[in-house]
Amino acid sequence: MRFRVEEEQHARLLAQPETGMGYQLVSEQSHTWLILNASVAIPLEGGELSEEDRDWLYTEYVVTPDDYRRLDTGQLVDRPDWMEREIRSLSELPPYEGGIRVQTHGSYPSTTRRGEHFVRYSAYGFDRRIRSDGGVYRGTYATTVTDLPLVPSGLAAVARYALPNPAPAIFEYQIVPPAGTVIHCGTCEPKHHQAGGGVEIKFDAQLPRGSAFGAAVIPER
Repeated sequence: MRFRVEEEQHARLLAQPETGMGYQLVSEQSHTWLILNASVAIPLEGGELSEEDRDWLYTEYVVTPDDYRRLDTGQLVDRPDWMEREIRSLSELPPYEGGIRVQTHGSYPSTTRRGEHFVRYSAYGFDRRIRSDGGVYRGTYATTVTDLPLVPSGLAAVARYALPNPAPAIFEYQIVPPAGTVIHCGTCEPKHHQAGGGVEIKFDAQLPRGSAFGAAVIPER
């Protein structure tokens, strides 16, 4: 069963860090929820997606460039009828009061260098972690440009960053934070039936306007 996150809940989720690139794991009483793009909530069974939900993500929630229209400002926005017929309202759930379980395995703190570039892969042409002014929310994940040769396609990104969403992460966002930005660096451990091994960067502070731009589209496979 899938639930649509209501507009008023977007800010609460975006104010908290990601668990990995493009997703959050939310603890609510005895349940764990997978939150994708602060838009869709899916309950996990034993910490994993059900086969039904995995199939749904493959076939019904794959976001392609045709699903979006480009504004004069160059921003990408949701189509007006955003999947409402497939997703129940998250307002039917108890109020969200849980915390986010942030992945910290193998990470160490560091700071960015002047002009250093990072890349974020996403299944969404409208990635909610990237603000409309090009700012980036605190706790957002990305990777390094040196990892790019190992990510030739959206499916390769899913495997390398062990993403729970099996839909190809075909949208590539460029992020250039100010020099001296505090980050955590590490490698992605195997999980979600994916190999992992990719370099991960988590921005520990919100990035200012103009830090992110895109999204370029890479091959699906």
